[in-house]
Amino acid sequence: MEEISGDASLKIEINPTTALYSSESAIKDLRFKTNATGNAKIVSTSEGNAELPKITLNYTESLSIGLSFSKNEKGGKFILTENAKHSGDIDASALEGDPSTVVNNLITEITISLKVYNDANEQKFSKTYNSIDDFITAFTPEEPLE
Repeated sequence: MEEISGDASLKIEINPTTALYSSESAIKDLRFKTNATGNAKIVSTSEGNAELPKITLNYTESLSIGLSFSKNEKGGKFILTENAKHSGDIDASALEGDPSTVVNNLITEITISLKVYNDANEQKFSKTYNSIDDFITAFTPEEPLE
């Protein structure tokens, strides 16, 4: 094998207006969208006796989830959006071992944003996080003080 390459794209949009909830449910709308496009190329190179492939990966990916709810005339909506991209070469040896290391090598740029609105569609919260760890830390409860 000297070279393998390919292009791909994916677009999914789900809006289960009646399949997921009933008129008595607090959930009034749920939407899920994702778009991803990319290309990859693996070129075999030789260095001494070992074959070390050169991997080139270029992709962009966007995911958004929107949820609106209302119960007893109180509610609002949440919109969570995640965007990631990578462009360039990846060291083949970096794709071995610890899964978190692999993910860090494949996702070089990521943003996650959360927006919260009240029933009047007034924005009450908006924040963008520049890593998965920042997002998780922001929503992890602190340990209680003793």
